[in-house]
Amino acid sequence: MSNTDDIQSIGSTDRVRRNLLRRSLIITTILLAVALIYSVFQIVRFHERVAFLQKQGAELETEYRNHKGELRRDFYEDAPGRLFIPGPVLRYQRSLIGVHLTRSPRISEAEIDQFFELLTKFPRIKWVTLEGFHINQQRASALAQLTQIESLALRNCTIDESCLATLLERNDLKYFSLADSKFNETELAVFRKQPARDTLRSLSLSNCPVTDQTANLISDCNQLVFLELDGTRISDKGVKILARLPGLEVLVLDHTGITDSGVAYLSATPHLVELSLSNTSTSDEMLESLQLEIPALRVSDD
Repeated sequence: MSNTDDIQSIGSTDRVRRNLLRRSLIITTILLAVALIYSVFQIVRFHERVAFLQKQGAELETEYRNHKGELRRDFYEDAPGRLFIPGPVLRYQRSLIGVHLTRSPRISEAEIDQFFELLTKFPRIKWVTLEGFHINQQRASALAQLTQIESLALRNCTIDESCLATLLERNDLKYFSLADSKFNETELAVFRKQPARDTLRSLSLSNCPVTDQTANLISDCNQLVFLELDGTRISDKGVKILARLPGLEVLVLDHTGITDSGVAYLSATPHLVELSLSNTSTSDEMLESLQLEIPALRVSDD
C-alpha cells in the first residue's frame, strides 16, 4: 500500500512539474512575442518619423565607426553597416545626429510644426541647420529639448522675442549661427548667462541687425574662437571690446565700418590667426603693422 501511495505521489509531483514547466514556457513565449511586436512597432514608428523628415526635404546625418574604429559622419541612408542585417533594422540601429532643412513653399505651417515636434523624438541629435523659418516659442521649445545638440544654425530666419533665451539657456551649444536672420539685438544678452557663456566656441552673426551693443553682450564668452560679424554695424568701438576675448582666433569683419583705429585694438588679441577685412576702410600699412605684432596672423582684405 505504501509503495502505491509513493508511486501516486511521485506521479502527482511529476504532473505538477510538467504543468509548471508548460506554464513557464507559455509565459516566456508570450513575453517574447510581446517584445518582438513592440520592437517591430518601434522600428516601424522610427521609419515613419524619418520618412516624414525626408518628405519635407531634410538631409539627415548619422555617425558610425569604420573598420579602424574611427568615428565617421555620413548621410543617414549612405552609412555602411554590418552584413546580413536587414536594411530597416540596420537603419533603426543608427542614431540620427544631424538634420538640415531649407524652408520650401510647398511645406505648410502645420507640417513645419510637426517637423519641429518630431525633432524631439530623436534625442541624440547633435547638429541642426534650418534656413528660412519663423522661430516662435513653440518651435524654440522643441529645439531646446535637444539636450545633446552641439551645433545650431538658424539662417535667414525670423526669431520671435525671448526665443533665443529659450534656445540657449538649456543647451551647451558650441557652434551657433544666426547668419542673415532677423531678431532683437537685446536678445543676445543670453550670452552673458550659463551655459552659453561657458561653452560657445563659434558664433556667426553675418548680415544680422547688430551693433556695438552686441560686442558688450558677447564679451563674457571666454571660449569663443570663431566670430563672424561681416555685414553688421559693428564699429571700432565694438572691436575694442572684442579684442579682449582671450581665445579668439578667427574674426570676420567684411563689409563693416572698421577703420585703422579698430584694427589697432586687435594687437591685444595674441591668439588671432585669421582676420578678414574685405570692403573696409583699413589701410595696408595698418595691417602690416598688426602682422608684425602678431606674426602668425593671416589677413584677407580683397
